[in-house]
Amino acid sequence: KVIFANANLTATGLAENETDYGDYFAWGATEPWYSSLDNSLSDCTKWTAAWDKSGSYHRSNCPSYDNDSEYVEDGVLKKQYDPARQILGGDWQLPPMEIWEGLDNYRYNWINTSKDSKIGTEIKNNTTNTSIFLPASGHLYSSSFNNVGYFGYYWTVNADSSTHAYGVNFSSYDTNPNYYFGCGGYHRYRGFTVRPVRLVA
Repeated sequence: KVIFANANLTATGLAENETDYGDYFAWGATEPWYSSLDNSLSDCTKWTAAWDKSGSYHRSNCPSYDNDSEYVEDGVLKKQYDPARQILGGDWQLPPMEIWEGLDNYRYNWINTSKDSKIGTEIKNNTTNTSIFLPASGHLYSSSFNNVGYFGYYWTVNADSSTHAYGVNFSSYDTNPNYYFGCGGYHRYRGFTVRPVRLVA
């Protein structure tokens, strides 16, 4: 059984609300690379952050980039570098790609919508009538926040090449959801959001 967290991951736990963007993590980083973030403005290009790393979300600051011997085992991120495991503890983790792929069948409906004034995508189980909401949180590249309110970018635990990792992205700006599983073209230094999961018997 898969249990999704009810909100995105932050540096200290789960976000207060399921509509909150949470924090942005490079793949293999167990904390954000900023010490503070002001995302109070609706225009993400005007967000400000205090960067802990010179150059912020860039290849030169990413220890997992081209370093599989340290960060990857059997094609997945080692537990000690999984931010969900390290921040939440227990059996929380980054979602494997198979979990996202499992949401792409007739039992689930992806619905572009807004909640509490946040644009995103609702994934509804048509059998149980339960759902999760994923805010369109955009992503971080260098020190720039991009596509907030238009696209959602979420990490998986799966490595692709030694410099890239798999993620899931979706667009939420039209009435027909477009979502993409198994996208391995993401540099590990990009700042994506995380929706943790638990795998239970």
